[in-house]
Amino acid sequence: VKVRPSAREDGSVMLMHCVSAYPTPDAEANLGNIRWLRERFGYPVGYSDHTLGIKACELAVAAGAVALEKHFTYRKDNQTFRDHQLSADPKDFAELVQTVRRAEIYMGRNDRVRGAAETTNFQPARRSVAAACDIRAGESVKAEWLTGLRPLTGIPIEEIDSVVGAKLNRAVTAGDIITAKDVSA
Repeated sequence: VKVRPSAREDGSVMLMHCVSAYPTPDAEANLGNIRWLRERFGYPVGYSDHTLGIKACELAVAAGAVALEKHFTYRKDNQTFRDHQLSADPKDFAELVQTVRRAEIYMGRNDRVRGAAETTNFQPARRSVAAACDIRAGESVKAEWLTGLRPLTGIPIEEIDSVVGAKLNRAVTAGDIITAKDVSA
């Protein structure tokens, strides 16, 4: 299964992480070697899986594998050769492809971009500077009188220092969000 391409991938060399145990015990899959190989040698790294099931392939994608190799069998039952138990049958392979594609979606991008769902929730999830107690109009605001409350409809909590020492243009009660119109230097 081909997964997302590496920046250095030119098709000439790809390393494969593999544990030659049939089946490979979960505790010995050592998927961390995928990152180590990429960092140590600077080439794309794939994963040759000998574990039971397909979970290791999904996790290998999360670890940075750009290709997967998994043994295939048309059926696992009534087979004497050891490879059949660790191989994927047609149903397993269909699930493997689906989980790898979903893992790629989960991994997302390598830059910090707010997605549409997060953008929708940005304002409701962020905090505004708010009064922690009742404050009279004209008072010079003290830090201990302030808190951060949702939603972000007033002064962002990151700008709380701009409110400390400022005078309030109106009286506020505990829990009121403080806006730029409420303060003056």
